[in-house]
Amino acid sequence: MADINKNVGSTAPSQDYATLDLWNAGEGGVDPGEGFKSIATCYGDCGTTTAINGAFIRGAIIQGSIEYDGSNESALPIVDRLSISTSGIVIRDCYIKTNSGSFNAISLSADNVEIYRNRIENTTTSLQAILTNGNYPNSKIHHNVISGGSDVNRVGSGNGCVTYSNIVFGGNDKGYEGGSGGSIGVQFITDTFSFGNAGQDIEPSNFTVATSATEDVSGGTLSGYTSAELFNFAGNDFRTKATSALATAGSGGSFIGAFLESGSGISITPTPITSSESFGNTLVKKSLVVSPLSILSLESFGVTEVIKPIEINVNSFDSSSEFGNASILIKKAINVIGFNSSSVFGKITLFGDAIPIVIKNKFRMLKPILKNVLRKIKGGNL
Repeated sequence: MADINKNVGSTAPSQDYATLDLWNAGEGGVDPGEGFKSIATCYGDCGTTTAINGAFIRGAIIQGSIEYDGSNESALPIVDRLSISTSGIVIRDCYIKTNSGSFNAISLSADNVEIYRNRIENTTTSLQAILTNGNYPNSKIHHNVISGGSDVNRVGSGNGCVTYSNIVFGGNDKGYEGGSGGSIGVQFITDTFSFGNAGQDIEPSNFTVATSATEDVSGGTLSGYTSAELFNFAGNDFRTKATSALATAGSGGSFIGAFLESGSGISITPTPITSSESFGNTLVKKSLVVSPLSILSLESFGVTEVIKPIEINVNSFDSSSEFGNASILIKKAINVIGFNSSSVFGKITLFGDAIPIVIKNKFRMLKPILKNVLRKIKGGNL
């Protein structure tokens, strides 16, 4: 068994359904198996007045094909008017909107629903961008950019749901409005930025607000903040600026808003590793130095007796190929960087003092060693 993933929308590759309504009718009731879900991956225009009311036994995911980051709304698939009455639904990375004053962009009436990382807009001054009717303590609305309508977010009845880390603006009346029949203060609003609404940014009598920011004083927390806190509000880039006070004013030092400007947050500067930290004062063993086939001859001349075929790990040993002549050896030594002369020629530790230098003018010390080695090679004693 596996997830049942269908491509939906006007520009969907290998299109399975033209609209979400058709997907809901076709996939509702289909069981993908325990541990799996029905998935609609959306492209382009996904239809108008969609009702998610199918019996999705294992839950379902409605998602865009790319991730919304607060700055790329034009690339998101469009869902025009969406109502959700089935539990276990996840909606992410979509542009959910309404251009009609007779419809909300989203109407939610189900528990265990998660709506996150979306652009949600009511382009009119009537009704809401999101309307929640009922008590849904396990539903979550978070990390969305939400705007427009009479009230941007409204709890029509009951206690609503959990809402946090949203950008809310452009209400013809309030940013958040509580309805009737609910318990005062039950719905919590956290790490949210509400501004630019004609009425109150948050109706304080109906909500419990923590670590949030408003333009007016209605939120009871941080006030006096405007769209200037966002990276490029006029250009539809709704990320909280890294330089804004809101970038670290949220819960636990996190940010307030739906998205944060990239490159902001805590920086980690790696500590440079020096040779002494890597190797300490451990003596380099001969076998470790001369086992690689590509080892430079220079590394082997600290002690003359280490230059033996059995220690170099070469099956067929050829003196000319391994050592060439003295001029080639000296040429190789000139190009070696990162050793000091005492580390190369003496019996002290490799990288002991971690001072990278170029070996120059030290080859007079090699002459007696080379002569002795070449003499042994010619005489067959090595």
